[in-house]
Amino acid sequence: MALIKNITNQYAFYIAITPGQANLGNTGKSIIAGRCEDTPVGGVTNVVCNFTDANGQPIPLRNPYLIAAPQTHHLDHASIFRQASAITTSSTDDDGNTYTATTGLRIRRQMDTCLTTSQIGINTVSANGDIIGWIAICDGVVEEDVTAIRSINNEQSTIDNEVDAIYDLQGRSVNEPIHGFYIVRLTSGRMQGKIAKKIFLKKR
Repeated sequence: MALIKNITNQYAFYIAITPGQANLGNTGKSIIAGRCEDTPVGGVTNVVCNFTDANGQPIPLRNPYLIAAPQTHHLDHASIFRQASAITTSSTDDDGNTYTATTGLRIRRQMDTCLTTSQIGINTVSANGDIIGWIAICDGVVEEDVTAIRSINNEQSTIDNEVDAIYDLQGRSVNEPIHGFYIVRLTSGRMQGKIAKKIFLKKR
């Protein structure tokens, strides 16, 4: 997780994570990341991005907080990627309980509306579709296969004196967080010449 300044002197926010899955401490939450390699997004229609593991098996996510973003940029014009809707299905956990699982997203690439069709040129999935990467923080414990995840802190009192800034998962500064997940920048890291960050769970 990092904050950098771009050419307009504004902060840009990004999260980097290796595809895989890991548990977030003892919170009963997990973080899972992947790439939709077989379903690039382009053209003017929604493309289905299914959540699958390294073996191509579906990953049913329970109550996920989702972030999805392009991993490539094959069309040389300004564009954004919009999440049109989630794909859900009925699933059963290890205890036999039925729940609604999120198994994918419908995503579309939206081009700069100031551009005409002739200016954009070819805009299709096959010609210049972009690969989407996704990160989900969701309910449930998983079999870990990522070693870079450190921990999640669910006790506000333990970090109050160290907090330098709080951001939501879209990188926006937050002064008074409600329940949910946030990125916390710690003063202890700054004093050491580094910017330390944690994933923080704010309870209700």
